[in-house]
Amino acid sequence: MGYMFQLQMRFQDAEIAYKQAIKIRPDFVEVHSNLGLLFQEQKRYQESYECYQNALCCQPNNIDALSNLGNLCFEQKQYEEAEVFYRLAMKSGSNNALANTKALFNFSTLLLFLGHFQEGWKYYEMRYHQCRGGRQTHLLDIGVPLWQGESLANKRILIYPEQGVGDEVMFASCLEEFKDIQARIVLACDARLEKLFSRSFPFVEVIVRDPENGYTQIASELDYHCAIGSLAKYVRHGFKDFEKSTPYLRVDEGLLKKWKARYSQLKYSANIGISWRGGMGDKQQKKKSIELMEWLPILKHEANFINLQYGDYQEEINDFEQLTGIHLYDWEDADPLNDLDNFAAQINALDLVISISNTTVHFAGALGISTMLLLPYNQSWRWFEGRLDSPWYPGVMTLFRQQKEDEWKSVIHAVENSLDKRLS
Repeated sequence: MGYMFQLQMRFQDAEIAYKQAIKIRPDFVEVHSNLGLLFQEQKRYQESYECYQNALCCQPNNIDALSNLGNLCFEQKQYEEAEVFYRLAMKSGSNNALANTKALFNFSTLLLFLGHFQEGWKYYEMRYHQCRGGRQTHLLDIGVPLWQGESLANKRILIYPEQGVGDEVMFASCLEEFKDIQARIVLACDARLEKLFSRSFPFVEVIVRDPENGYTQIASELDYHCAIGSLAKYVRHGFKDFEKSTPYLRVDEGLLKKWKARYSQLKYSANIGISWRGGMGDKQQKKKSIELMEWLPILKHEANFINLQYGDYQEEINDFEQLTGIHLYDWEDADPLNDLDNFAAQINALDLVISISNTTVHFAGALGISTMLLLPYNQSWRWFEGRLDSPWYPGVMTLFRQQKEDEWKSVIHAVENSLDKRLS
């Protein structure tokens, strides 16, 4: 009952049910852990910590409790403590494949976040393990060996997509490392990226991804296969390796001219694209997104602000314009969800992009467009710890991070000051 209430976000009812269960059976390890997860979701961190410790009192090597403690410390930026608990989880001797997979994958994100690449990439392979729930990456079963760093000279390899479009674009930065080897590279990608990737990577044969992950038409011709997110394991051993990344996406010149011509007719000389919402699921979207009205200190500047936001947010835009008198430019043929070739050209014609963490910033970075990225307190491992720049997109991206959870005001103020200097 407690678990069902928790899924329904009826937190008080869930807490009562869990506590009743513990009264009936004080050594019920799973209930202690679930109560800890409930408190953690409500940011009641000390109570959450105590619940996980209670679970360990019942069963000292419980992998879920140890892994949950790692997650809790990670969320509070207690990185050394998080690593200790993750390593204890790995040593717990559990034969629970699901729990082991979750612990290893979560540990990988901590290691990568801190720039510990060798071990981090190793455990990051857990992202496509069949026991991992909600996975967006699936290991192929096509009778072809998984590439594990062998020489690719005179070989043919399939590199296939995973996760979201933004991840495809980000990990595509690794492709340049394979440009001069004597190999036949087949790159499968989201259909919306086919034209853009074909133009950007002429040394690669680009095909549309197989939704069933079968690739039966080419399987017999392949020597290896590899998920695009696994390439980094072989070419990104330290931050210096990221310096090889250059703007690597190439847009359609005709579309670029169209957008430059449009922007040239607008009121101001500076053209700035903005995007304010992102994240998969309600929790992620709430954490990463910023209400448009909160952007007012940024949008009051003398610049043309171009809407790059994907999804249907027209009502929010209309309300903002009615209240502030500030117009966000938009065009009917701009479709950032479906026409990514056009979207890339639209971004490439801009002077600056200001956005929360979503697909837009990966396009901007890969195109070499100056970008201001607004990040929540607990951000993805992709942006690493303590950096003001992004190694994935060297020289073009500035990171503005929350210093307190759910507090965007200081981030907006920092972007406002930076924009003042840029436009003065």
